[in-house]
Amino acid sequence: MRIPAAKISIIDDFRESPEGIGELAYSIRQNGLIHPIVVEPTSDGYVVRAGRRRFRALTEYLKLDSLVVGEHVMIRENLDGLIVQLEENLKRSDFKPIEVAHLVHAIHSRQVGIHGKPVRGKEGGWTLAA
Repeated sequence: MRIPAAKISIIDDFRESPEGIGELAYSIRQNGLIHPIVVEPTSDGYVVRAGRRRFRALTEYLKLDSLVVGEHVMIRENLDGLIVQLEENLKRSDFKPIEVAHLVHAIHSRQVGIHGKPVRGKEGGWTLAA
């Protein structure tokens, strides 16, 4: 089942900055949507209860005109949107710096194993350098 994006609305969004949505869209394009957007049916469509930034990334940046239930969207009823928004954003825990370092090291080690070390002046290899 597909839901037209025009039938989905955002209300009660307490985030003031759209910062990082472009990066989120890029991540979704590269890796797929990891967490579905939670919507609740209304009399004339649906309202986003969780995943407002993901919804904007999909529709405004990736230009999807409809979302697939089960892939992009999960439909739930009788949710308190304010509590869901608070829970989703406060319960999330960022990595500690040492955890980021271990994760980046593991990614780097795996990629070097696959692509080899970079050699100055030659193509190929893997590096974290931008």
